Amino acid sequence: MAAPANIRANVQVPFPATVVGGAPVVIAKQSGVWTVALSTAAVGQLTVLPSGALILAYNPNPPSPTWFVTTITSLASALVSATQRSVVNATVTIQASDQILNLNLNAPQTITLPLASGRNGASLTFHDAGGQFLAHPVTLSRSGSDLINGQTTFVLNANYQSVTIAPYTDGVNAGWFII
Repeated sequence: MAAPANIRANVQVPFPATVVGGAPVVIAKQSGVWTVALSTAAVGQLTVLPSGALILAYNPNPPSPTWFVTTITSLASALVSATQRSVVNATVTIQASDQILNLNLNAPQTITLPLASGRNGASLTFHDAGGQFLAHPVTLSRSGSDLINGQTTFVLNANYQSVTIAPYTDGVNAGWFII
């Protein structure tokens, strides 16, 4: 039986005092407690990343906190910048590079989300840039068996409303959760 993620174990293990970190890995000791962390700011500043390097990451957010493996390049690009796109009075089709969609629509619309497993952890933000969601609601609809916070659809129907959704997959369940 594994211990819950929020349990801290104190063990007497020698840790060499000469250990130091280097961007993007940060190693620190405070009050006798060593921490090892990944500096997202330092990852974003790296110009040369190891080809094919993998990183184990943890997503603590509901509905299903999970561990997942991603490339350091995907993690860095997701943390450093977000691609924005404006859509004015057109059918919205999610593109692979989309992260923020600024919508100004003149008719109700249903937007089909991509499969969560294909987004490599990249979230999607939908924003009513034109103040039209009350008159022209937008319905986010799932792909496949993915759910959106446990539902098959999610409706945006208030002017200037925004929602950010993030993909999750744990090998058994996959879908989107609202951040």
